[in-house]
This record gives sequence, structure tokens and C-alpha cells, in this order.
Amino acid sequence: MKGEITLKILETLAGAARGLVDATEAFLSAGYGASYSKLQRESSRIESRRVAEKLRARARNNYAVLISKLKSQGIIEAKQISGEKRFFITKKGKEKLFALRQRRKNKLPAISGSLKKSGAPLIVAFDIPEKQRRKRDWLRIVLGQMGLTRVQRSIWMGKGKLPEEFLDSLYQLDLIDCVEIFEVGKTGTLKHVA
Repeated sequence: MKGEITLKILETLAGAARGLVDATEAFLSAGYGASYSKLQRESSRIESRRVAEKLRARARNNYAVLISKLKSQGIIEAKQISGEKRFFITKKGKEKLFALRQRRKNKLPAISGSLKKSGAPLIVAFDIPEKQRRKRDWLRIVLGQMGLTRVQRSIWMGKGKLPEEFLDSLYQLDLIDCVEIFEVGKTGTLKHVA
């Protein structure tokens, strides 16, 4: 590519110049006669400060872009009140807010836990109506992630105890009446768990 060599030379010189400036600043900050490790710490501090400044600048830019986008979409509007610029939500923005809240409300919970070690085999059976297909699919995925094995489409087996967050999610999704959880006792009998 044309100019590739020139680009490399300029990048190298820019990096060397910045490195020289950083080294000088670290030397002045550490003081005369400072140890090599103290100079290294000062140099690291300076580099960390530079990175943090870049991240703050990027965040400010992202914020400005987002505000501009929301204004252009008519979701928010800016007004001058007492000499200050303030933002307000529009009617279209309120509709968008309602839609976003509905989407969050319909989001299915993520389960990060797995079966807790225990000696008893566990059977999970469920019968979830077709109208609640998303919840049924979610349940199958979560049971697999927790380490249970599918015996049939709606019967799963594993060894251990289910995490509390899983049971809480069943209540939250109003599936507790559709799911049966059994623990197989040492005597070979089934014991209803939940």
C-alpha cells in the first residue's frame, strides 16, 4: 500500500517522542536519585492516567453521539431554562420508554448456577402449554446448562440439588405449577421436592 513505510516511520517517531516525554515526566516526578523501580512505578502511573483520559474522552463522545441520536429521532428535546440547557422526554420518547420496559419485563432470567453436589438423583418433569413456548424452551436450555440429562423432551435427570435462583425463576415466570421436581431416595422411592 502506498505510504505504508512513511506511516511506520511517523508512528515510530510519535511513539518515541511520547516515550521520551513520559520518561522525562517520570524522572521529574520520582525525584533526583530515585531507584529504577520508583521510575517504573511513576512511568506506569503516567501511562495509566493517559489511558484513563482516553477512556473518559471516548465515554463523553459516546454520550454526545447518543444524545444527538435521541434528539434526531424525536425521543428527547432540549430546552433552555434559566440559561441552562435541559433535556426532556417527548411523547414519542414516552412510547419508546414503555416499549423498552415491556421488553425488559418479558426477558427470561439467566441462570448461572449448576447442580450442587449431593448424592441423590433428581428428576425434573414439566408440562408447559404451547402458548408459553418461550418459557418451555428456556427451561430446557437451563436444565441442560445445569448439567441435567434429557430422558424425554419434558423429563430430565441429574444428580444434585437445584440452585435457589432456579426455583426463584420458576416462581417469577409463573411456571411452578407446570414443573414437578422429584428426588430419588436411597430406598428407591421418589420424594416430591418442590
